[in-house]
Formats: sequence, structure tokens, C-alpha cells
Amino acid sequence: MLYKPTGVGEIELTNIILDLNGTLAVNGELVEGVKERLNKLKVFTPE
Repeated sequence: MLYKPTGVGEIELTNIILDLNGTLAVNGELVEGVKERLNKLKVFTPE
């Protein structure tokens, strides 16, 4: 998927994780342990 934010240029997204219901963050701060778990998902994404 191509994303074209104004002033940034074109970004190709191959994977995206969205927090639509507050499961990853509360008031803009990551819930404890989320960062570490997201980092573990990196092994499933191409470099």
C-alpha cells in the first residue's frame, strides 16, 4: 500500500498495526509490555 503524506513523499507500507480500541496505549502512552511484544513481531516482517 502506498501512503503519500503531505510534505513527506511516498511511503510504501507492507505491514501496519493500528490501535483502534485502546489495547496498545492509554492516553497516548504505550501499555506496559507492548513495546517489547511489538519488537518480537519484527521477526515476521521483511527487512
